[in-house]
Amino acid sequence: MEGNPQAKKEQLLIYVNQATTMYKSKGKGKYKSKLSPSIYKQYSKSGSWVKVKNSKTQKYVWIKNVKSLSKLPTKTNATMEKEIVTLVNKERKKRGISSLKVDTSLKEYTHFRSNDMAMVNYFGHSSPKYGRWANFLYTGEYKFSFAGENLAAGYMTAKDFVQGWMDSPSHKANMLNPRFKKISVTVVKGTKNSDYPTYATQWFAK
Repeated sequence: MEGNPQAKKEQLLIYVNQATTMYKSKGKGKYKSKLSPSIYKQYSKSGSWVKVKNSKTQKYVWIKNVKSLSKLPTKTNATMEKEIVTLVNKERKKRGISSLKVDTSLKEYTHFRSNDMAMVNYFGHSSPKYGRWANFLYTGEYKFSFAGENLAAGYMTAKDFVQGWMDSPSHKANMLNPRFKKISVTVVKGTKNSDYPTYATQWFAK
């Protein structure tokens, strides 16, 4: 990171809802291209100006008129999440596939995905507001060569979540894919307006 900004602080996520003109500095040195709508990490803030990284050029730029996404519920079902990872790795071990390692860098995205579904009350790989799940990876600066997402809702135990994914060919394929080396899981409770009592997101990456 340039100058190691906010090295000891949690970086906020911000939402760019439309193509936004980029500047080399606050209001100066306008770039010809625009930053694509999506989720970005906030590296610095000055008034209405926010410093982010352009994922295409890997350069730091200043934009304005963005919305913070940091105010999400922080509590998740950590015990169930760990149990899900254990159960997934047991299924992989049965088949001679190497275990997946939990990647904390993926956690902020699975955390956001599960909470987004619960709070907005939808269930699917595309958010009504933020678009396809892969948008988070492409603009979130996570380095990967291959990735996948599993979702589930309504289950009350880790065993039931994993069994539900194992009963689905496409979800099972993600969990048992030998190309994947990393995993992150987030399980949250639904809100009073949610259709389901629980929402879970699994992300896999290489």
